[in-house]
Amino acid sequence: MPAYNEEAGIEAVLDLLRAKVLDRFDDAEVIVVDDASTDATGTILDGISAEDPRVLTEHLPKNQGHGYALRKGLDGASGDWIFQIDSDDHIDAEAFWDLWANKPSFGLVMGVRTGRRSSWFRRSLTGALSAITRVLGAPLQDPNVPFKLFPRELWHDLEPAAPEMYSVPSAFISFGAALRRRPIIEIPVKFHDRRHGRSIGSARVAATAALACWELTRFYFRVKREPRSRTSKS
Repeated sequence: MPAYNEEAGIEAVLDLLRAKVLDRFDDAEVIVVDDASTDATGTILDGISAEDPRVLTEHLPKNQGHGYALRKGLDGASGDWIFQIDSDDHIDAEAFWDLWANKPSFGLVMGVRTGRRSSWFRRSLTGALSAITRVLGAPLQDPNVPFKLFPRELWHDLEPAAPEMYSVPSAFISFGAALRRRPIIEIPVKFHDRRHGRSIGSARVAATAALACWELTRFYFRVKREPRSRTSKS
């Protein structure tokens, strides 16, 4: 879970995640990567981690962006399965169980946001990313959704080809799984407006679009060049 300036809602988001997901496992953990927040997010996270050892907090020394923060969390994951979720509470943590019930071996199960009310640019970006997956032969409805469940082995397979800094981090996992011909399952999940804080504006989203296209093109050729990990299966 990447987090940046989420002081208004990070505690509530983690409370729900712990109650709805972590408490039903014997050995689960959540890694929260604080991307050098300038508000009280880091302090709140440290307090939660001190009380609950299942919550691991990593503080980045400077703001590196959502993609870098996500990668740091993925690199630090130790469980057999990785559940990717954002800190913006757009999707209820309890929807995790819809993904868990459908998880494929050595594959990817991901949400598809329903009821989403977003700017025309965000909708256009989602449409463009979906079109790219169709070209890859694995059409996905919502490739950049930050609500995914996959075996850690999949990330180990893709990590050598993934750039350290990238603009649409969730999409790389989707594209990589499609390129590796992994089984992919999409599950509808309810999307709702933020209850805390505020989303970034479309102008900032637009500024990363061209860079994202370039990154995805490079990622495509890197995945094609990289051999599959030894533990990978079709």
